Amino acid sequence: MKSVRSVAFQWVMCSLTAVLVGTSGAWAQTVTVVDMVPQALSNETVRDAEPNVSVNPANPQQVAASAFTTDPLGSGNSPIYVSTDGGQTWTLNVVFPGAGCGSNATCDATLRFADSSNVLYAGILRGDTFDLNILRTPNFLAPGLMTTLVDRTNEDQPWVEAATAGTDRGYVGNNDFSLGSQTASVILSLDAATAPPPAGFGPHGMEPRGTCGQDGPSIRPAVHPSGTIYVAYFGWRGACGTTDVVVARDDNWGSGATPFTSLIDSDAKAGVRVVSGVSIPGLSTLLGTQRVGSQLAIAVDPTDSQTVYVAWADGTSGSNYTVHVRRSKQGGATGTWSGDLQTIVSATNPGLAVNSQGKVGFLYQKLVNLGTGDRWETHLVISKDGSFTTPNDLVLARVPDQNGFYGGINPIGDYDNVISVGRDFYGVFSGNNTPDLANFPNGVTYQRFADLSTHLLFADAAHTVTTPVSIDPFFFHVTEPPALQYAAKFVCGRPNEEEAEHGQGMAADGTYFTVVNLHNPGEKAAPARMKVATAKPNGQPGNISPFLLLTLNPDQALEIDCSQVRKLANDTSRFLEGFVVVESDFSLDTVAVYTAGHEGKLQTFGIERVPERKQ
Repeated sequence: MKSVRSVAFQWVMCSLTAVLVGTSGAWAQTVTVVDMVPQALSNETVRDAEPNVSVNPANPQQVAASAFTTDPLGSGNSPIYVSTDGGQTWTLNVVFPGAGCGSNATCDATLRFADSSNVLYAGILRGDTFDLNILRTPNFLAPGLMTTLVDRTNEDQPWVEAATAGTDRGYVGNNDFSLGSQTASVILSLDAATAPPPAGFGPHGMEPRGTCGQDGPSIRPAVHPSGTIYVAYFGWRGACGTTDVVVARDDNWGSGATPFTSLIDSDAKAGVRVVSGVSIPGLSTLLGTQRVGSQLAIAVDPTDSQTVYVAWADGTSGSNYTVHVRRSKQGGATGTWSGDLQTIVSATNPGLAVNSQGKVGFLYQKLVNLGTGDRWETHLVISKDGSFTTPNDLVLARVPDQNGFYGGINPIGDYDNVISVGRDFYGVFSGNNTPDLANFPNGVTYQRFADLSTHLLFADAAHTVTTPVSIDPFFFHVTEPPALQYAAKFVCGRPNEEEAEHGQGMAADGTYFTVVNLHNPGEKAAPARMKVATAKPNGQPGNISPFLLLTLNPDQALEIDCSQVRKLANDTSRFLEGFVVVESDFSLDTVAVYTAGHEGKLQTFGIERVPERKQ
């Protein structure tokens, strides 16, 4: 019989070397795209444009979204889309007051959940009065209209952001014409969740410089958990044919008498000009059938309040309308902005988000095949390093620039959006709803009655009454793998004794044991997930178990032994080997302990620290 002492220990060590140098850390993203129109509305043909989405950070299964969607019951009010399964399925809930805009819905609308209160906030332009309303509900699924906190006239394009820091903080970027020619404004509250209307909301002008009569419609806030608030806006100059892209900042939640004055530019005025004097086309300019002229986005890295990204579009015509992305790693200060990290011609509707790993999601819609069958491509570009050196470009849709039942211009609207919750990206965009898998390179599911083989929409389950093509909102969810992975070799059980005796088995004759120890050395709870990947003889791969979720509190430790490995792998084979794979966004102490014996006596003993691998 071969020596367990010499062979087993050598075999274990060789296997460990394979873990250190040969195991791939790749874990595929999952990409989900869903046409949001509910099955019960399979006969609808309205222009469901300018979508916006929010995911409840306290319960990511809860998702709310808005678009130019009509209440099918004609109540005179407007619905939002609601989901309780992470965006897989959707229904409508009529919660916005007023209708009458466009397809008899609300006009501009955006919404956000605060971090932990479960409260949903919204900013809308009412479809009946065109007033700006700021709304609130503690239960987005409950019937009835949201509480109106603010009702203001003569304003445009509200954009809502919210956060929780003891109390809910709300920020609504808007174009406020009551301020005269310096119209960029943020309406904010430092205690928004429960106080009676107006719940602390009050307006704050942003623009210190002269304009052409107004600032651009797009005013976009971005909130960091530390209380650093950024705001991006277009400062329209001259005859409104040129613009500055301005970023302002506040370092204490927007409190104090003069908020958003932390950044001072070279002209000694608040707000740093990222670029100055670039050309912009008039708002009647078309790219394909889509209106362009005021597209803007901003995002701050949740892991670093000083790292901020801005995206905007400029140009002199539709054909050269170009989206740019830039970054500052020094809080947006003058002289710290990069050159273009991304430059996309014939594109519009940029969106930006940064996840908990510091990865950047850049959303945009680009007109392709110009003159030979125009199509709108919707891209989500994900950069691991924030520099876009080797980005992952996901094409979510490639749909015709044909508006079907809707015959007007501006079919997809003036914005889409992308957000992050944890390490995942979520977003919405609008587009032609022809049910053709060729239009969706990463797949798509429809709730409404659709035939993906004939590319037809139907009003009924029997597919007897066709529905014309129109503009629908599409939800997407991209799951990112945890930042770190640990792959620990395990060897459990006893190989076939006769095969081992003749050198034909997987290991020398003996009984093998593995224990993998995990320890959280940090000061925060560390969520993680674990799976088992088994290996089989003769170069054959084994099975991969589902992930098991676990959490290690500060300084907690746990062990995974052979009995737990077998249970997770659902494999009772006499001899089992493979890998225990642990993934987390937090650094963990991971150690594997190996023993082997024969006839009840310990023959070998080894300990290996499992290195972490960045994904």
